[in-house]
Amino acid sequence: MIRASEKDLLLCRLPFEWLVLGILLKMKTPATRLQSSALFALQEELETYFVEIFRDVNLCALHAKRKKITRRNKLRTTYLNNVPFVDNHYAK
Repeated sequence: MIRASEKDLLLCRLPFEWLVLGILLKMKTPATRLQSSALFALQEELETYFVEIFRDVNLCALHAKRKKITRRNKLRTTYLNNVPFVDNHYAK
């Protein structure tokens, strides 16, 4: 049985749209308008990416015989996947 949360997007549409438009404005691109289908596709891909990252982080925790994920698991996963990751754990 597929749950409702697996069918729908996890992030709310409007805050995600504000985030994307804010990034576009900071980049000073002439394109400050997006089609709703482009925004939907971007949100769908981003959520898929996050799910894959958290799956890998969870696998690292399970490999260490723990049930909770830690910052170390997150850093190790990004290192193993060769993904650039900004660790803002110590940011003020």
